[in-house]
This record gives sequence, C-alpha cells and structure tokens, in this order.
Amino acid sequence: MSTAQVVAERSGVGERQPETKPWTLAVLCVLIPVLPAYVIPGGPLKSNGAPAKVLAVMLFGLVVLGFLAGRRERPGRRFNPGVVVILTFFFTWVMIYGLGLLHIDDPLIEAAKARAIIALVANVGAALYVFTRIKTSQDRDFVLGALLIGLSFECAVGLLQGISTLDLRFVFKPPGFIVNAEDLTLTERIGAKRVIGTAQHAIEFSVLAVAAVPLGIYFARNARRTGVRVLSALAALLGLAAMPAAVSRSGVISLAVALLLYMFFFRVRVIVTAVVALVIAIGAYIVIFPTVVDALWRTITGSADDPSIKHRTEDYAGVSQIFHDHPYFGLGLGGQPHLLDNEWLQTVVQGGVVGIAAMIVLSGGAIFGISASLRAARTSREREQAYMLGAVVAAILVSSTTFDLFYYQQATMLFFIGVALLWTTYGIPLPGQGLLTLPWRRPPPPDGTPPPPDERPVAAMKTPVPEVEPPVLETAVPISDPKVPAAEEIPPPAGKGLSSGVRWTSVSMVGREIARTGFTVLLARLIGPDAFGVVAQATVYLGILSLLLDQGFASALIQRPKLDRYMPGATMTINISVGAVLAAITVAIAPAWAAFMHTSDLKWVLIAIAPSLVVRAAAITPRAMLWREMEFRKNGIADFSSALIGGAVGLAVVLAGGTYWALVAQLVTTDVVIAVMLIAAAGSWPNLRLGRLREIAGFSWRAFAGAVLLNSLARNADNLLIGRFQGAQSLAFYALAYRLLLLPVQLGVQSIGSVLFPLFARLAEDLPALRAELARATRFMALLALPGMALIAIAAPQLIHLVFGSAWAPAIPVIRVLAMAGALQAVYQPSTIPVMLGLGYAKLQLRYAVLCTVVSIGGIVAGLPFGPFGVAVGYSAATVALVPVEWLVRKRAAGVSLREQFALLIPGLHIACWVAAAYAAVALVLHGHNFAILCGGTIFALAVGVGVLRLAYRAQFEEILHLAQRLLGKRGSPVSA
Repeated sequence: MSTAQVVAERSGVGERQPETKPWTLAVLCVLIPVLPAYVIPGGPLKSNGAPAKVLAVMLFGLVVLGFLAGRRERPGRRFNPGVVVILTFFFTWVMIYGLGLLHIDDPLIEAAKARAIIALVANVGAALYVFTRIKTSQDRDFVLGALLIGLSFECAVGLLQGISTLDLRFVFKPPGFIVNAEDLTLTERIGAKRVIGTAQHAIEFSVLAVAAVPLGIYFARNARRTGVRVLSALAALLGLAAMPAAVSRSGVISLAVALLLYMFFFRVRVIVTAVVALVIAIGAYIVIFPTVVDALWRTITGSADDPSIKHRTEDYAGVSQIFHDHPYFGLGLGGQPHLLDNEWLQTVVQGGVVGIAAMIVLSGGAIFGISASLRAARTSREREQAYMLGAVVAAILVSSTTFDLFYYQQATMLFFIGVALLWTTYGIPLPGQGLLTLPWRRPPPPDGTPPPPDERPVAAMKTPVPEVEPPVLETAVPISDPKVPAAEEIPPPAGKGLSSGVRWTSVSMVGREIARTGFTVLLARLIGPDAFGVVAQATVYLGILSLLLDQGFASALIQRPKLDRYMPGATMTINISVGAVLAAITVAIAPAWAAFMHTSDLKWVLIAIAPSLVVRAAAITPRAMLWREMEFRKNGIADFSSALIGGAVGLAVVLAGGTYWALVAQLVTTDVVIAVMLIAAAGSWPNLRLGRLREIAGFSWRAFAGAVLLNSLARNADNLLIGRFQGAQSLAFYALAYRLLLLPVQLGVQSIGSVLFPLFARLAEDLPALRAELARATRFMALLALPGMALIAIAAPQLIHLVFGSAWAPAIPVIRVLAMAGALQAVYQPSTIPVMLGLGYAKLQLRYAVLCTVVSIGGIVAGLPFGPFGVAVGYSAATVALVPVEWLVRKRAAGVSLREQFALLIPGLHIACWVAAAYAAVALVLHGHNFAILCGGTIFALAVGVGVLRLAYRAQFEEILHLAQRLLGKRGSPVSA
C-alpha cells in the first residue's frame, strides 16, 4: 500500500464512532491570519518558531505517525489523486533540498535553506492533515468558517491601519513572545499608506483580503442562522474595503480572477445585480477614500515607470545566467535568499527544470481539484462550495506570477490547505471495488455505448461540466431540398485498413522528411544562420496565413458518412478564393511585415512566396478526398516526389550562387509539385455549387477553429515572438531545434493521425473496437517517440557539431529542452484530435484547442525574456501541463480510463531511461571523439532499448513485430491490443 493511498483514506472498521469536528485544523486556520508570522517565542528557533508553523509541523508528524501505525486492510478504501499531487511536490523539493546541501554556502544561505525546508514540511503537513481529517462538506464548512473569522480580523486590522493610527497586529501576542522583524513601519505608494494587516507584505495582505470575499459571500448565502449570514456579509464587505488599501496591482488581479471563477455558479440575473452593487460600492469607495483610489489607479496605469517594476526586471536579468549554470536542480531549496517578486522565477533559480515541473504539478493539481470537487458535489450547496474554494485557491495561485508567494507564511499555508480541501470529497475506489467506478457514476454498458442522459444518475446530471452531444448532432444533417440530388454514400475501400494506411503514410512520411530535412540541413550549412533566419521569418508568416486556407471543410468531407458529389468542388472553390485573397494581402503588407520583423530582405521573400498560398489552397480538398477514400498510397507518392524535386531545385539555386533564395525555390517548387499530383490523383475540380456547403458549415467551422486555427497558432507563436523580439539569428537556432522537435510529431500525425481520423469516423458505432485502435496507436507512438527523443536530447552535442557545424552550437540546449515536448506531442497529437473529430465531438475539440492554445502561448511568453532557451523551457512546461488534459479528453470522448492511459506510457518511459543511460555511458568512455560517440552510442543505445523491450515487455515487443510485418505487407498471427 502506497503512502498516498494510506494517507488519503482512514475509514473505520466495524462500528463507526461519532465524528468530532476538526477543531485542530480550525484553530490553525484562525491562527494563521490572526497572529503575524514574525511573532515568535524567544529562543534559538527565531522565525522557525512561528506558532502556526510549529503547529503545522506537528500535524505533519501526526500524519506520518498515523501512516506508520495505521491499519491498511480496512475495506472500502479509496484513492485520492490530490494526495499524489501534494506528495509529488513534497518529495521533489526534498530531493532538490538534499542536492543543494552538497554545496556549502555562507551561513546566511545555509540558514535560509533550513528555514525553507521547515516551511515546506509545515505547508505539506497542513495539507496532508486536511486529507486525513476532512471527510464531508460539513467538515469543510467548519474549517472554512474558522478561516473566515481569522481573515475578517486581518482585514479589520489592515483597514484600521489605513484610516487611523490604531494598530492591532499584536493584540493577540502571547506573553513571552517577541517580534522578529527589524522594520514595522508602514510604507507609502504615491501618497497613500500601504497597509499590511498581520501579513508580512502588502501584496500578501491584498491576496488574503481577496480570499475573504468569496468566503464571506458563501456563508452569507448558506449559513443556517441569520446572525451568521449578516456577519459573513459584513466580512465580505470588509475584504472588499481592505484590499485596495494595500495599493497592490496583484490584489486587483486576484480579485478579478476570484470573482470571475465564482460567478460561474450563479445565474445571469444574480450576476447583473452583483455587478450593479459592485459599481455602486466602487463609487462610494472613491468618495470615502479618494487618496487610496488615486494611488491604486496610478499604480496600475503607470506600471512602465514604477520603480518596483524596474528593480524587479533588473533582478530578472540574473535568472538567465543562474539557469544556464544550474539548469536541472537550480541552487537548491533556499539557496537563493534574494527575493524575485515572482514565484515561478524563484522556482527556476532554486529548483531548475525539476522545480518548475513540481510547481506545474502543484498548480495543475489545484486546477483539477476544482473539477474534482465539482464532480463529487451532490447538492447545489456543495457545488457552490466547490466554486468558492476554487475562487480562493485561484486568487492565491495567480499572485504567484507577480509575487514570491511561497516565501510568505500566511498566503502559502492557506493555499496548501485550500488545495487539499478541494480534493477531500473526491476519491477513486481501490482495486477490488471496481476501479474508477465512482459512486455518482454508473458503469458503462458492456457494448461500450454511454448511457442516454435520462438514464444517468441524478448526481451525474447535476455536474456542472457541460454534456457533449452524441456525434449525430455534430455531423452535417442533409437539408431537405427537392432540387438537391440524394447524397451518395462512399463505402470503405475493400482491403484498406489501419495497417495498409499506416504502411503507406509511414513510408511517404519518412521518405519525405528524409528528403526535406536532408536538403534543409545541407542548405542551412551552405548559406549560414543569417540567411536561413530570413526564410524562417517568412515561413512563420506563411504558416500563420496557411491556417486560414481550409476553414474546416476538409475535416467535414472526411467525417461525413454520406457526401454530396458537388461538395468537394465547392470546398475547393472556397479554398482557392481564400488563398488568392491572402496572397494579395501578403504582397500588399510585405514591406510592413519586414519592418515589423526588423529584416529588410524579408519583403522580397514574402512577395516571392505569396503565390504558394493559392497553390496550397488548391491541394487541400484533393488530399482530403484521398484520405476519405483511404488512398494513402497516392498521397505518399505525391509527398515524397515533391520533397525530392523541391530539394533538388533548392540545391541547384544555392550552387548557382543564391543564398536564402535557395530555400524560397525549395518551398515554392515543393508546393507546386504536390498540388499538381494531388489534383491529378483525386480528380477534384472547382465548381460554383456553394450552396451545398450549408450542410457541413457547423461542423466545419468548429473543426477549423479548433484543429486548424488554434492548434497551429500555438505552434507558430514561439517562432513569431522569437523572430520579432530576438532577431533572425536567434530564430534560426530555435527553428532548427523546433524542426527536430516536429520530426516525430509530423511522423505520428501524418502517418498515423491521417489514418486514424477516417478510421475512427467509421468505428463511431463500435466504441470497443475504437478504444482498442486508440490504445494500440498510443502505445506504439510512446514506444517510438519517448526513447527516440531521449536519444536525440542526449546526443545533441555530437549531432549538432558533426551535422550542422560549430556555428549552430547555441541550438544544443534548445534541442534538449524541446525533446521532451516533442516526445509528448508525438504520443498524443496523432490520435487526440482524430478521436474527437471522428466521433463528431467538434465542440469538445474546440474547447480543448482553446485551452491548449492559452496554456502554450502563456508558457512561450513567460520564457521569451530569456531568449530561445527560455521559450523552449516555457513551451515544454506547457506541454507537460497539458498531458492530464489529453487524458481527460480521451476519457470523455472514448471512455478510456485514466489508469489505462497512464499505463500506456510506462514502457516508453522505462526504455527511454535505459536508452539515455546507454548513450551517456558510451559518451563517458569515448570522451572527445564526437563521431565515435554519435555512431557507437546510437547503436549501443538502440540495442539496449530493444533488449529492454524484449525482456521487460514481451507482449509489446511481439505486437511491434506483428505491426512491422503488417506494415511491410506481410501477414502474421494477430496480437491482441
């Protein structure tokens, strides 16, 4: 039994004893905001002796003692994923702390390390005690009520600090305790006093005041006694009044996030009433406290000239160097006592990539905890409680981007308690009780078809997650029109299935990428990074506009069971028209785009490649029709031939003396050849029967917005931003690494994803068969992509120096970081979008695309100040954070359990570790001989990987052999998925 499982559930055996209220936890929740963290008992402990921290450490000891002494054979046990989140965060940082102890620093830093590990134990101890003690929503209400009492006192102290000289910070200071703070005077900002209440900083106070608002609203609506409801409403008003007194931008952002999240529970009428009341309250506040409001407004609008912002950005400049010197584990927990006003950058400095991964796990656990709490809610009050808790946690979490959150005791401890409270009512039965058979969800019937909405349990009907329509609602329904001929049904071609399609798409993909990448590498070496960067900037622009060429009609042509014979020609007409308009726009704005990218030569390059937009548009419909008919052989021949011919033309141009024009010639020639061959193979020609497209317009625009527009926007945002702010050379280094990242992704998407989309559309009525194919594809890609990208990452120094030359050395760290993102994307992208579109879940796919785009661009923007390497770290971190989203989407669309999806990754991850270790061993033995390391290390690593696969995962090994035989056109004995 694991620690997570034992800590997560402590249900009794035999006759249950009456549950007592969680008084200890309630006392802690009152103590945290009431007593300042710098009020401590006299003695050597100093700041480590803060009463709330000491109590939380004791709770950690109680949890450990309970784990060691508790019985584990009790029936009815459940597994709580929130415990896994907290323990993962804890043990990761304990490991980082241990590694940091290997470096002996000056006494101040060593003392900071001790304080940091004690604070970590206290925060985790409080969270784990919540898991062991809170079992019902009533328990949560009791603890949250105690927290509201403490926060109300803190807000009152802060408000009195602002309007009078009365300071009640130490009114509850126990006898014999001392104040461990050098300066207790309140500062000013733009003429207004910045209050701090009992907190250590004005930002911390503003965030805690925000937390009091949703808490007060919740109890004002749900408390049983009228007096409690009135006091709770006053507490919410007190929080709203106290927050601006801190004169903090972070507080305003936190308040906006908290209210926006909480409002999802309420009806529109209530929201409108609340907005009107809030406007009136703001007007009254302006009249009563004009100085505070003026200071807050000028703080927000004058951020560019704010000295605190300038000092903060100056501090950020040193982060890049520290990360370069200590990329994986940073300086260790507490190894950087200088604060950076940004918890994520503080994590980069103290924990490196591993610390950021732990932070992503904790933040993701908080976000998914909101969903878990909502899914477990059975009543309206429990749903509101989940939204309220989510608002409190989100308000504290969002402040981590502008505030070194984990340095301050009150906000940090409340955040950990809030995350744990979100997860307390959610659990998964352990094996022997029907894993994932939750009490509020009925098991699916044996045929795999989801139950109709009217047969689902009442609790499931109350879940706030919107239901997804059956596929028939997303597919186009024929319009009744006597003038329109009956739609023809195109049956699947005989003998053309997954193996045949994957065989031809794999062969064409490998051949095309070898040709295209080989010619690109050769041209890049011949023309150099600067010329390569000019065309890379143009390619970014071309990639952005190419998003608009399809409008989603190609996906509708593939997914639709019955197809009108005029639809392909009509979609081709629309695509070509859009391409022509975009080409004209490109020619018109080419000078402005070149000026925007700070590259004068880019103007003529854009004008030269503008016709490619029309050519690419003309090839969309023919390719879709060939995919629909499972004619992957013709697609493959066109792809491979165009790559060869385009590369040959580009090489001819560079040998004739051209520089970046060689890459332009390669690009345009490739597009023309592939368009001509696809049109000839599919026989599609434009027509003007545009009215036929009304039948598929709804599905098309959702597929376009999700699978095409948003997904591609996320893919091109990094190149666009680097090209704009870092220059052509930086973009060249990043683009080269990104091309290696895209190699396995394109291999999976175009060789497997293009086959799975039409295949899933035909298996929409047979979910068990669809799940089997989905599992097989995911497992196959994990076994290929994870070890493959691990090998590329570990071999990057030798690969770059030998293949590209020493001028491309700055791309090495970028390649290593992007390898992780490339591996995960190669595993999931080939099948996630096809399964949603194939089953007709275009709305779900659109929501999925919006989330992925927002998270990816957020990671890119966060890393942009640190150059291409920082962008790579941000993009990879975003990719890792989206993996649980991939699992949930697959579970919702196809019914694949989370446990099954995680198990599909285990073999690939295991083999990847062995492959990387084998190559590293060869590199260590043959140090200094790059060619020998690259060749010998690759061969040895692959041999080790195959051996581990053969010995440890025999079933998967035989499955791959069987699939390889099928891909080669041979017949073998079937292997179960």
